[in-house]
Amino acid sequence: MKAKEYNFKYRYLYPMLGVLLYFILSLMSFYLIEVEFELMQLNNSLYLLFFLFLVEAVLHSNAALEVKIPALTFVVEFAVYLLAVIIFSGRYQGLTAIFTLANLDLFLFWLFSIFIWYQAAELCRIFEYFRKDFDKIYDRSSENWNLEEFRRLLDYPIIWPRLTRKISWLNLPLFIIWAAVGEMNSTIIFLTIIFLVIEVFLLALTYLDKKTVDWRVNRIKEPAAIKSGWRKFLLLFIISALLLAFLLPANYQPLPMDRINSFIVQRLALTEMPEIN
Repeated sequence: MKAKEYNFKYRYLYPMLGVLLYFILSLMSFYLIEVEFELMQLNNSLYLLFFLFLVEAVLHSNAALEVKIPALTFVVEFAVYLLAVIIFSGRYQGLTAIFTLANLDLFLFWLFSIFIWYQAAELCRIFEYFRKDFDKIYDRSSENWNLEEFRRLLDYPIIWPRLTRKISWLNLPLFIIWAAVGEMNSTIIFLTIIFLVIEVFLLALTYLDKKTVDWRVNRIKEPAAIKSGWRKFLLLFIISALLLAFLLPANYQPLPMDRINSFIVQRLALTEMPEIN
């Protein structure tokens, strides 16, 4: 694989998959707050604006690698985003009416968006370590460099655990959302399946890239059969999970635990051996 392919994957493809993870988790959080607790009144335009704001985090991070962006740019970006949130919410009644108690939920939405924006930007910075290492590897691949000395120049063996932790820890808020919902919900189930598919896909692809780099650094020929089989497995897994998500009935209700326990007790009672006198 050429270095420019790694540039695309680690500057745009993988960060965008991370953005989708944060966006899906945020949607579930907003759904929980808005539907279950009735604390927010958001519309689809705000969700779309929020997604575009996260995409801008990726573009901003990549632009910062090429040019020096002034610190005040963040202030302007967030201020414009706040104004856009007020306008797209349908509550805009002039600049003087923005800072009112009626818009408290929009300000909370804005602050939450900034927090997720920084998380997405941090993920981009982590991926940038990988991209730089791949540049080093492919730039020196034709040279007679000392293996042990070259390994010390690479950051990805240290950054890889940090990347996996950051992505894996996203499962914690997912569990909290499920615990807070307290019941099976078709919307939450659908979003959870999509989230897990993207998470597995992202971790699997980055792990495959890591192993490819390990093989190249150690001058081991890449086993094409393993890479091909791994990609086929991922494709089959993703298609199966997406079909399950899209074919799931809207009124899907799994068996409650009391009915499951009752069924198990009845089965055990029927299989008990009679006492011999």
